[in-house]
Amino acid sequence: ESTPFPPARIMRAIVAFEKQRRERWDKDALDMVLQAAALDMHAVDDRPRAALPTAASALWAAARKPFDDRLNDSRCLLVPSAALRLQVELAEPAALSPEASAFRPFAQMCAWLAHLVVTAVLPTEVRSEVLQAFKKLASACEELGQQPETAPCDPEGLCRLAMAVALVVRDEKGDFGTEALEGLARICVQRAMDEALHWRPQQLSVLASAYAAAEVSHEGLFRKIGMAAERHTALGNEWTTEQLLKLLHSGWQLGQLGALEKLLRSLHADAGLQRYVREAAARDLPLLFSVLVLINDLQMLEELLRSQREKLHSVSMQGLTTMLREWPQKEGGGPALAHTKATVVREAVAAAGRKAPSLAELQILVDAASEDSKALSRLTELAASPALLTSMPPVDTSWQELRTALDGLLAPFADAGVEVPRLEAACAARLVTAMERSPAEPRELATAI
Repeated sequence: ESTPFPPARIMRAIVAFEKQRRERWDKDALDMVLQAAALDMHAVDDRPRAALPTAASALWAAARKPFDDRLNDSRCLLVPSAALRLQVELAEPAALSPEASAFRPFAQMCAWLAHLVVTAVLPTEVRSEVLQAFKKLASACEELGQQPETAPCDPEGLCRLAMAVALVVRDEKGDFGTEALEGLARICVQRAMDEALHWRPQQLSVLASAYAAAEVSHEGLFRKIGMAAERHTALGNEWTTEQLLKLLHSGWQLGQLGALEKLLRSLHADAGLQRYVREAAARDLPLLFSVLVLINDLQMLEELLRSQREKLHSVSMQGLTTMLREWPQKEGGGPALAHTKATVVREAVAAAGRKAPSLAELQILVDAASEDSKALSRLTELAASPALLTSMPPVDTSWQELRTALDGLLAPFADAGVEVPRLEAACAARLVTAMERSPAEPRELATAI
């Protein structure tokens, strides 16, 4: 009460000071500032509650050092206080009104609260309170989507609100929030993105990455994002590397890269992809591979694989098998492309030795290795992979699931005409273990074998 400014300001100052130079902060003093910010979230007696931008600022600072470590203390009231503030705002019409100015700071507050939910180790009861608040937010977003013509259209507010819901959806790993994101997508497609230039490149990339984080694929939304992004490119508006790659990664992850094809061809026509090919990081190689296959630039594709060949060993199994699945047909590429495919196969087989591929990835890898000049050697090495041999289903798996899993492991090699005695022995051992645990009816056993 003695300070002439909100506790959020003190928090931001402490964060800025900590960023410049690490300090030993008094834990009780930090807790006192956090509690003051919690009290500031709501009106008390004749003292008004903090404005929404101030509330968002307090949560922003709480997610950073030195405050982030103090959030785990059961006495910290900031997060539950912010969750209650979220519900209070939803009960009032201003936060989600298209006419009011509260929508953007409300969405920013939600986004930072969601960030704390997924990054902080909150006490169980606090986490439960926050999730209840987000369920109410999700319901409100669903209702907004049912009437897009009356929904707010502020780009910053919409992308931050989508990110807030998406972060919690990803963390909860359930059906929660999917309909809310569908509703927000409907608002964007039917109304909010009609004026493409109202959306900055950063907002487009944040919106796309929100849906990728929640694994909610919406073709209409990505087509709208692609149109807006293409418009910016045509006018010469600059994209940062982070913004463009975040957008492309999101579309690629959701299988919506085709919705961004016009943007990619526009960038390609202005030689805008060459820099990304030259400077590609290992994690970007599968994405750029898919991009160049989509726009059918095999010459640049060969340049990508030749110049970044040494980085292939750092590409994930998912990335390597995606490249193999999308590899151009033989008539489309030259000897250099065929030689590089052998390298990708070798790296993928080596990666399978460290981590077992999924059954779908295994099928792709076996198919690709079967076409390799060293097919027998590659397939034998793959089948003897320690990770693959230990990837058997658990002993309490049902007979039907066991049959499906073992068939998925053995069938690709059988179709390729390769004998895999070690893998067959491992599968047989798992069957014996399953029989000892729960003797099966002859019919079930026969189908499993």
